[in-house]
Amino acid sequence: MKVKAIALILTLIIVISFAGCSKSEYSCKKASYCGTFLDISLKVTSKNRNQMDREIKETLDRLENCFGLNIQGSELNRINALHFAEETELSEDMYDILQLSKELYAESDGAFDPSLLKVSELWGFAPTAKSGYRVPEFYEIAIALSTCDFSKIILQEQGRKLSKNDNTTLDLGGIAKGYIVDKIHEIALKYDATGLVNLGGNIYSIGKSDIGIADPDNSQTYMGKIKLTDTSICTSGDYERYFVVDGKRYHHILGKDGYPVDNGIRSVTVIGDSSAICDGVSTAVFAGGHEMAQKLADTYSVGIIILTQNCSVYRYGAVDSFVVTNNNYHIEL
Repeated sequence: MKVKAIALILTLIIVISFAGCSKSEYSCKKASYCGTFLDISLKVTSKNRNQMDREIKETLDRLENCFGLNIQGSELNRINALHFAEETELSEDMYDILQLSKELYAESDGAFDPSLLKVSELWGFAPTAKSGYRVPEFYEIAIALSTCDFSKIILQEQGRKLSKNDNTTLDLGGIAKGYIVDKIHEIALKYDATGLVNLGGNIYSIGKSDIGIADPDNSQTYMGKIKLTDTSICTSGDYERYFVVDGKRYHHILGKDGYPVDNGIRSVTVIGDSSAICDGVSTAVFAGGHEMAQKLADTYSVGIIILTQNCSVYRYGAVDSFVVTNNNYHIEL
């Protein structure tokens, strides 16, 4: 059995055009942050630059130690180490992201599910996986799924407490990047900065910019572009992290059955005011399909663009400024 492993983290190709201003350049780039890449490019007045720099770095350190599965002793890893009926107090960030995750889980009928960590580990996609990419046996998936139930995570608002009704473990990779982008966006607004925040393809355009949406068959190019102003854009795709066994592609977005979703969708792009919501909705729509796209576009007032295996493009919600620039793709009316 021949295994070819490919991991592509580029989800969006960015085409930036900003009007000139007197602000100085601020840049923060990390090749590895929360398991992906971070690129913050902002324009800010010189008097605010050092203070904004300190606040951004403190926020990034705090949130990585909160959500990082690959950070020993992180708050998320402490939660995952809890046993049945044990209780712990949560930080404000962890409580807020779990509350939002609970809402998305309910609104998407479980299509967005942060409790699939043990199954993701079997496939080799999770940072905590004990082996590389592989196709698990059916019985292994069944056993892992028996403890994957996000409804068993109990939150108490008073005291920000969490407890478990079983040994469910969590992976917040489907929403944490968006949450972090939102927090950096808040800091940028505080200091009147403009530019782009990009964490693993979760982007916030602070000011005006043109964003290119990647072609799943060639992520170094784009199939279309959209004009954004003070808006977030996130993409989930089957070309980001995957491996091939005997000619079959297995990607990292898992369905309720514990297997990579196979519904003809190649990528889902979501545009909206909250990067965390866009992040979670993109995963939910990839797993839930077109009916889920219409439902969540209405629920969260976001725009959604779906690319399919036959190069069709479907649009839901407000995506008026989106145009196709690659002749291989066609918009379905």
